[in-house]
Amino acid sequence: MSNQNYHYRNPDFYAGQTDGCTLLVQLGAVTFSYAVISEAGLQALEDNISLAELIEPSEAHQLIFSNYKECIIGLPQNGFTFVLYGLFKPELVTDFARFLDVKSEEKVFSQPLDNHNQVIYKVKESIADIIAEKFDLKNTVFPAKGWINAAAKNKPANNEIFLNIENDKVSLLNFKDGKLRF
Repeated sequence: MSNQNYHYRNPDFYAGQTDGCTLLVQLGAVTFSYAVISEAGLQALEDNISLAELIEPSEAHQLIFSNYKECIIGLPQNGFTFVLYGLFKPELVTDFARFLDVKSEEKVFSQPLDNHNQVIYKVKESIADIIAEKFDLKNTVFPAKGWINAAAKNKPANNEIFLNIENDKVSLLNFKDGKLRF
């Protein structure tokens, strides 16, 4: 396991300039990473930060709690399912969540994935609670949404399989006739 930590801060950037920026946060089981981007590009980046910094942030991580134009938070899911829009109804989320074997210490989230699918996923309640205290849960996204949409925009052939390797997980992605297959 790697304990490397990457850190970048534009030397001309300071916390008072975040109003026009976007904060991107990706949570893991015990750590998180964040980036601050603006129209001018990447302003700050840090990874492998303890989740404890979200509860009691040190002075070094106060930038995370500045005011931003937009905030996008990827939650660490531990189970998900896709539901075609033709089958999806918000009042049926609980029924679809049964496929995920949701435990009492987990919360279920549902959101559009693309033009054809709704994603329903579960997250540890303790992590969802940490985010709810500091940010708006409306700003959370299914963590794989970014790379799924990036792959879809490249108009993949039916025989192409995409891999995403992150920490101890491997995710596979395939499209058929431009629509998500798995």
